[in-house]
Amino acid sequence: STTARGSVDVAIHYLLENSFPKLKYLKTIHSDPVAEIRAILHSSEVTQLEMVAEDPSDYALEDVQRYIALKSDQSQRVLLGDLVEHFSKRPFGWPEWEIVILCARLAASNSINLMQGTAPVLTASADDRDRKNLEELVPF
Repeated sequence: STTARGSVDVAIHYLLENSFPKLKYLKTIHSDPVAEIRAILHSSEVTQLEMVAEDPSDYALEDVQRYIALKSDQSQRVLLGDLVEHFSKRPFGWPEWEIVILCARLAASNSINLMQGTAPVLTASADDRDRKNLEELVPF
């Protein structure tokens, strides 16, 4: 019946909200995350700063940046896989590619540096050539 279905929907919504209270930090789930990452990596520096400043997922960006800073302060390496694992679990529940998009936004805005081994991949002084090299490293 309609009432039973409505009750199940309410219960599922309640379960999701209480299991993943930070899921709502993501205001947008991108239908084509790879295209979004490419757009971020190919945008100009001014556009990148605007993207971060206007990002509706600013709480999500803050959480990722805070987590990276915490690990860095503890002299721990921060691997993308670890970030994805951490933020895909409770209390976040964020889709893997959305986490990668957030990291790309932070890197593009020079809030974090991306490294492969000990070599910088994308830094504050990155030019278009560096961004192309980064794109080759990310398996799309």
